[in-house]
Amino acid sequence: MPDKLNLSDHVAELARVSAITQVVGAGRNFTAPDPALVTKTIKNWWNVPLPQPAPAPPPPPRLPSLNLDTGYIAFDNGVPVGGSAHLDIMPDGAFSFSGHFHDSGLPSYDVSFVFAVATQDAAGNHFAYTWPVTGRTHGTFEAGSRDFPWDVSQQYQAIADNWQNISNAYRWQWNAAASADIGQLITLSIGTHSCGRGHSRRINSHI
Repeated sequence: MPDKLNLSDHVAELARVSAITQVVGAGRNFTAPDPALVTKTIKNWWNVPLPQPAPAPPPPPRLPSLNLDTGYIAFDNGVPVGGSAHLDIMPDGAFSFSGHFHDSGLPSYDVSFVFAVATQDAAGNHFAYTWPVTGRTHGTFEAGSRDFPWDVSQQYQAIADNWQNISNAYRWQWNAAASADIGQLITLSIGTHSCGRGHSRRINSHI
């Protein structure tokens, strides 16, 4: 039979057990937060807007129209032909292409002219649109008008489809050419300088 329990001999051990009980008791007695408060906190967190990517910059404004003008066109080396050309293009692809050349010399001249407008899309694809015209101005040695005018108005859907790219960036240029009627010059030369009888041979020339 065990000896009679003497509590005085176990004071230190009982103190340790009491401390453990207090710690465990603190855990058991943990008070959960108010459910309504938790719900409100979660809701507030959920409603915080997430960072958004920066918006893409807006495209440049669409051009209301494109108006190209050559000013006066003069040729080198004393060619007696001059003129000008003008091109108006609208966003719906409608265009007006007009111009005029005049011959103030002796021979007739074949004239040609072209406007070109180029652009590219975001992928780097290039597009070019051209407005060519050819005609003839008559000189002193040939019957006919000394003037070659033109005025063309049409609509081109491809330009309308590409108008935003044209509005973003474009480049343009023009080229003109005038070539004399060599046959007239040869005939004039033979007629002026021939003496007696003779034979002539015409050499076909291309300019």
